[in-house]
Amino acid sequence: MAIRRSPAIGGLSPACVYLSVGITNRTDADVSFSTGRRGLTSPGFGRASKARLPGSCCVCPITTKRGCPMKTFKRTVRCFKAIAFISLLSVSSLFAENVTRWHLPEGATARIGRGWINDNVTFSPDGTRLAVPSSIGMWIYDARTLEPLKLFTGVHYGSAFSPDGQTLASITEEETRLRLFDSFTGQQKAILIGHTRRIQSFVFSPDGHTLISGGYDDTVRMWDAVTGQLQATFVGHTDNVSRLAFSPDGSTFASNGWEDNTIRLRDAVTGHVILRLTGHTKHVTAIAYSIDGRTLASGGFDNTVRLWDTTTGEQLAVFIGHTRRVDALAFSNDARTLASASWDGTVCLWDVPTRSYRATLEHSRGIMSIAFNTDGRTLVSVPWASTVHLWDTVTGQEKARLEAHALSGEELAFSPNGQTVASGDEDRRIRLWDMRTGELKATLAGHAGPVSSIAFSPDGLTIASGGGFGDNIVRLWNAETGYLKTALTGHTRGVLKLAFSPDGKTLASASRLKICLWDAIAGHHKRTFLIIERASQFLSLAFSPDGKTLAGTDTGDVLLWNADTGQLKTTLTGHARGRGVSSIAFSPNGDILASVSLDEVLLWDARTGLRKAVLSGEKEVLSSLAFGPRGRIIASGSTEGTVFLWDTQTGAPIGSFTGHIGSVGPLRFRSDGRSLASAGAEGVVLLWDVSHHLQELHATLPAPTQHDFGGMQATALLPNYPNPFNPETWLPYQLAKPAAVTVHIHAATGALIRTLSLGYQPAGQYQRRHRAAYWDGKNEVGELVASGVYFYTLTAGEFTATRKMLIRQ
Repeated sequence: MAIRRSPAIGGLSPACVYLSVGITNRTDADVSFSTGRRGLTSPGFGRASKARLPGSCCVCPITTKRGCPMKTFKRTVRCFKAIAFISLLSVSSLFAENVTRWHLPEGATARIGRGWINDNVTFSPDGTRLAVPSSIGMWIYDARTLEPLKLFTGVHYGSAFSPDGQTLASITEEETRLRLFDSFTGQQKAILIGHTRRIQSFVFSPDGHTLISGGYDDTVRMWDAVTGQLQATFVGHTDNVSRLAFSPDGSTFASNGWEDNTIRLRDAVTGHVILRLTGHTKHVTAIAYSIDGRTLASGGFDNTVRLWDTTTGEQLAVFIGHTRRVDALAFSNDARTLASASWDGTVCLWDVPTRSYRATLEHSRGIMSIAFNTDGRTLVSVPWASTVHLWDTVTGQEKARLEAHALSGEELAFSPNGQTVASGDEDRRIRLWDMRTGELKATLAGHAGPVSSIAFSPDGLTIASGGGFGDNIVRLWNAETGYLKTALTGHTRGVLKLAFSPDGKTLASASRLKICLWDAIAGHHKRTFLIIERASQFLSLAFSPDGKTLAGTDTGDVLLWNADTGQLKTTLTGHARGRGVSSIAFSPNGDILASVSLDEVLLWDARTGLRKAVLSGEKEVLSSLAFGPRGRIIASGSTEGTVFLWDTQTGAPIGSFTGHIGSVGPLRFRSDGRSLASAGAEGVVLLWDVSHHLQELHATLPAPTQHDFGGMQATALLPNYPNPFNPETWLPYQLAKPAAVTVHIHAATGALIRTLSLGYQPAGQYQRRHRAAYWDGKNEVGELVASGVYFYTLTAGEFTATRKMLIRQ
């Protein structure tokens, strides 16, 4: 994803050699080496820029008995480059791994992806840094190499540097508040509180003393940029204020008007309207001042870009070229070039003095943000939420690209060996990621519409992808070379789900009203299941481990077909109708089928179709699930960002992970069961360490004599969750017979910390949060205890058991 700097190699300083990894650099060579911190290369080597002298091997006129010194020098340089390249290959992954471990949630070991980009990106005033707000934090990149420098965690929307580059402003989780950060350390300086609805735009004054903001509460507010104090509130707009811009001298500022398609120029001290610019026929969505302040550019839903005289209010020019709304504008520092970005997927460059069109920079999707660097010829552009492009505006060539900042959390699949994750996107591409380093390995292109489903074959050699609306085709790709193997046609609607049979010979694909079976080796159609009478919208698809049964889900039921004949074998009912069964999975031995809907996971006997157990999501809506490799653990993700773990034999919760922002998508355990990968709606995959829960499970949990969840076989104390925790946790247990229940909590020294008297309890399961014992991390006098190891002991009649737990502050 970025250019990484090598550690010292062969006595060289860390700044001496660079390798381009995972980011596309549009230069003369894919891999470039430098002889200094700026990464300058010598273009003369290997190029005959002058005519050779007679009898010499190069342009050098000097010869010795040992031959031409220039030839010897060039041979030495080539050898050095080869050695450096080999050395870099062995260490470059170390830097990639470092980024995957920045600011991880508790229990996670790595992060793949950097989150969806939220709104505008900005260069620092000195042009050395680029701030990229994302769904997981504010990323600070080197503006030349796109190497990540810092991550300030938390959801961020938009970004703006103060003129001295010391402060960074952003909207965070509370969308009615602005936060000011130290742009180097990420330390919070101030919180700006005053807006009553979501903030849409904000900008610093040229002297850095003031910041103005506008939003859905129809106001413009002026703040002291040092103290964060509200100085003034300007009213007058009757609809969303989505764009603001200060004049270069700070005397005026411009705001857009959704309600009347106008732009207002206001006095920056009094807030009085000086001019009202009228000309757009639809909503104004972008405004920008030229560097001299004499000209204002605006763009809108009428697909036009307009230039205005800020003194007289006269419309100077109208640029026509975009086919969809113009969402961002930027002037170069010399005011000669204006860039306009549109949802038609183009950035147009306009020559301001001549009022003429210069060039178009093409993108694969609508563009949400653009900005010029201080050099006046480097432009950054961000197509909707995913990729960062750097352009040379003189040549029109792309200089560098930070590919796919986020991974789609829905159209995503893990390879069987756990080394690769494939993500599909609305830009019609499939991207393959290295799960160890987080680097982008390859991009597959060929669909004519968004990629709506992905699956790996069991041997990991083939990737199947389904095209969504406008494509409707299943494509098979060679997972090693990226070449398209075949295209399977037959669906008339978007392909929603894909599943390979365990032997990899059959591929099932589901669209709205039917399921098709394909010979995955020969690439031809085998059979179609028509489900017209149910009007099914398939949400999940899975083969049984023996390949004889195909399971699918729709609005409330689980359907089981004979995979050979296509005959419907049975329908499993039990989930609430109309809410959808979002995910299904077979246990590795095929005995259990799990299905998830709303806040519960149902476990079914896969042979009889009888329901075995109900696993609760603790009032969180569950969205996905996966079995561990031995079938003893099942994991399920929720729409609140939690991953739950359960014991499939007892139905008891054994742990949970929190760290995703939004819904959790596909899940997959590593083959040894010690690691779990989860994909989140925020555009990242998190890897979790499950080994602790496995050790607890195998070491302490009693194994029931039969799969009977109707009654308890034995009284047991179960693992607390979450664990580690801070500051609260739940202490689940089960009772084989009624008993008086008490929980004692001790420090590692043996000192009694807290006693929880739960009273006389009937036989049953006490595992969900509303039934399990609860500890708030405080002692008997209400003080939070220190981090460390603690023990909790359950006493129920004659039964006593003790477990360990860990608090991390």
